[in-house]
Amino acid sequence: MPGVDIVIPDMSYLVKNKEKIRGVFITHGHEDHIGAVGYLLKEVNIPVYGAKLTLGLLESKLNEMSLLTSAKLVVVDSTSKISIGCFKLEFIPVNHSIPDTYAVVITSPVGIILHTADFKIDFNPVSEKVTDLNRFSEVGNRNVLLMMADSTNATKEGYSMSEKAVGDSLDNLFRKASSRIIVASFASNIHRIQQILNLSEKYKKKVCIFGYSMRNNIKKSMELGYIQVKKGVIIEDFEIKNYKSKDIVFIVTGSQGEVNSALSKIAFRKHPKISIEKNDLVIISASVIPGNEKYLYRVINELFKNGANVIYQTLHEVHASGHAYKQELRLLITLVRPKYYMPVHGEFMHMESNAMLAMDMGINEKNIFLLENGDVMNVNSNRITVEERINVGVSFIDGSGVGELGDDVLKERVILAQDGIVNVSIVIDKEARTLKAEPVIITKGFMYEKEYDDIIKKIRIMLNEDIDKYTKSSISISDLQNVIKKRLRTYLYQETKRNPVVLPVIMEV
Repeated sequence: MPGVDIVIPDMSYLVKNKEKIRGVFITHGHEDHIGAVGYLLKEVNIPVYGAKLTLGLLESKLNEMSLLTSAKLVVVDSTSKISIGCFKLEFIPVNHSIPDTYAVVITSPVGIILHTADFKIDFNPVSEKVTDLNRFSEVGNRNVLLMMADSTNATKEGYSMSEKAVGDSLDNLFRKASSRIIVASFASNIHRIQQILNLSEKYKKKVCIFGYSMRNNIKKSMELGYIQVKKGVIIEDFEIKNYKSKDIVFIVTGSQGEVNSALSKIAFRKHPKISIEKNDLVIISASVIPGNEKYLYRVINELFKNGANVIYQTLHEVHASGHAYKQELRLLITLVRPKYYMPVHGEFMHMESNAMLAMDMGINEKNIFLLENGDVMNVNSNRITVEERINVGVSFIDGSGVGELGDDVLKERVILAQDGIVNVSIVIDKEARTLKAEPVIITKGFMYEKEYDDIIKKIRIMLNEDIDKYTKSSISISDLQNVIKKRLRTYLYQETKRNPVVLPVIMEV
């Protein structure tokens, strides 16, 4: 998507129905959950509820958008009970790859609806909090009408790996390292960052942080007490020269191979502060998100070429998922015992696997709902139906504009990137309606003029024919532009099987 900075959901349905919205409840602070909230608040100023860390990370985004002073942010925790409209909400702590993640229990006039949030069951987490199975069991005893459950790892049998196991694996790598260490991770994986800082303290190393989101998240987490580190462990980039290479750890963004991330710039020697030294240990402490493989492997290859030793998930246990495997889902279904079940979060294949698991656990197939974006679920006390759809899509954020960049503009950008542009400049005598000079033909990204002399000559002949017809008729300049554009596009496709953007510019003098 050339020129598109961010893609967010199309929120027109929410804006259209803003009078019905009572609030936004955010389960945790990952980017895919908080990243678009500011764009919604621009259109609909409604209360936003979330845990302390979640709202702390959101505040940074709202401040950048000049929305912080007008936003209504309400902190909740495991003891909170919120009444809003006809709903009552309470929150159950769950393990995930970021602290302060909560499942949401919604008591409605028709029954209890449970949203698990992104969760896993980790009996030995980095933080002291564990998924509160007692609370889930207690809610289950109140007859849950509908359970909406995380599906991301529903295709995987067994239990997800504990975050502590990643710490043990990283400890082994830190202990053996005789060179600099560069660790790339998700900027919001606070548990992982804390473990890296702990190991750096343990092995008497200094930590330098690169990447805008990484620096922001660590700063905010330290302010709120979610990351604890001794003074002097974290240093600024200008202090690196004061220490031996083997005593330095870099924590950087770019675990998905993002083009402008710190790790990518380091790999391709474009970073202003760091370049790879031979035998640097690079640890990519994240799983690759489907679709990002090409970008990440490109970075990994470049790191190897530059002499680094690269450790990633398929080689070493340097990442643990924050999402429940099948056994964890089975345990939660057993505790909650919902009447209706709705897999959420993940690709359709993950939700399908979650649905099959629920059937195996005894939930009636007719009571399991596999929905896609835009499906409308009507929840009643005695039955649930899905009978209608709303139009859903995405909005493109290009610079400071939101939604102003439409599909047509994006298609033109893709064509420009793939097939280039042909620009034709023509000067016509306004009175005589004749050419004042030979047309100027410029191509960019389409073809090398010297190799296509015959095509250029043919374009000139066609232009002269069109202008001759214009001279002998009463058509307007805009009509002439349309005729030229249509003829040239047809001709160029016939000759080259490519569709460049044809841009005729006609000036009258």
